[in-house]
Amino acid sequence: MTSKSKINILLLRGLIRESRHSKFCMEDFQKMFPHAHIYGLDIPGTGNLHLSSSFLSVRKNVLYLRDRFIKLVGTDQGQNNYLIGISLGGMMSIEWMQKFPEDFKKAILINTSMSGVSPLYHRMFPSSFFQLLFSPVMPKERWRQSIIYKLTSSLGNDRKKEVIDHWEMIAKTAPVSTANSLRQLWAGASFWPNKSRPAVPLQIFSSVQDHLVSHQCSERIAKLWDVPIQRHPTAGHDLLLDDPKWCAQNAAAFFLN
Repeated sequence: MTSKSKINILLLRGLIRESRHSKFCMEDFQKMFPHAHIYGLDIPGTGNLHLSSSFLSVRKNVLYLRDRFIKLVGTDQGQNNYLIGISLGGMMSIEWMQKFPEDFKKAILINTSMSGVSPLYHRMFPSSFFQLLFSPVMPKERWRQSIIYKLTSSLGNDRKKEVIDHWEMIAKTAPVSTANSLRQLWAGASFWPNKSRPAVPLQIFSSVQDHLVSHQCSERIAKLWDVPIQRHPTAGHDLLLDDPKWCAQNAAAFFLN
């Protein structure tokens, strides 16, 4: 396959994230995949669906997203579809590939985890969990977004203002309620998939400096399924934010060959 082939790339975000959180990686992906349609779909409780109740299971999110995705690309496009899922989006990607492997040609999982493979305290560090849990009570939205930035990024102050300005705008225009945040947390924590390797060829991207989820979670999935893993030495949990060029280049090397 060449980069001129018509392909669809579906990008699934993580906990309390929506498609607009992909702003800072889109330029690099569009450069590497100039002829691709890159889709970002929001789960209920986020984005333009922020007034809806989030599902309590990964399975229900997948069924909802699959219905929307098929309406966009059709039912016979599996060999043109590629999947990238980060964090909770990675869990949804695993469920999707196990239940409907015909929907995608290849997939990439980024900083995700599975119950039964990694302990709960690796799937989210306890200190990070409590910071996220109590962040909604922060009196200012910017303080909350600053906490999330600290937990998910290793960029430091380099782009902090630009990123938090954008995240604050998202939070004000499509706020994720505390109830929906907890529902999404439960969906991720209770995700207990079949341990069998999906039929879809896949790779794993892992951030060694992830301060939200232990990078050992990615290592364990890679070992369990005997799949390649690409390790980023300095990026935080939101690898798509911290080094979008690295992600796009490695994704192209895998998807287009």
